[in-house]
Amino acid sequence: MRTTHESTTKFVSSQSDGCNPSGFGFGVQSFIASLDFWLSVLYIVFTTGRCNLRCRYCGGSFPPKLVPWTVEYPIDDLRRFISDDAEPIIAFYGGEPLLNVGFIEQIMDDFTGCRFVIQSNGTLTRKLDPEYWLKFDSILLSIDGR
Repeated sequence: MRTTHESTTKFVSSQSDGCNPSGFGFGVQSFIASLDFWLSVLYIVFTTGRCNLRCRYCGGSFPPKLVPWTVEYPIDDLRRFISDDAEPIIAFYGGEPLLNVGFIEQIMDDFTGCRFVIQSNGTLTRKLDPEYWLKFDSILLSIDGR
């Protein structure tokens, strides 16, 4: 593939990485690797498998053996996992993440330079202090639950 735009030249690869179903002349893996200067990674962090609702599409809490109801790894493991990312985005997810507010607050207090997102059913918003709500870049509310 020929290109005249200097910044797109590095996206072109003659080698296949097994992820090139489109035939554009470059592989998906090498394309993504070349985007590291502007590509953001969203790290989904389960705060708990518990939920305070039993929505039809989900069914409520996950079995603890499938998705633990508490965080079962040291916070330093998460820190090491994202340490090479200059601008990590941490998304709190669950069950209902606000059932583990202490974990959310600890991460938001300890992890500097991160952006934060939360996916919640919105029924427990008062459990988290307003100062933390102001730190979120995005708040995703599920409005289809029962």
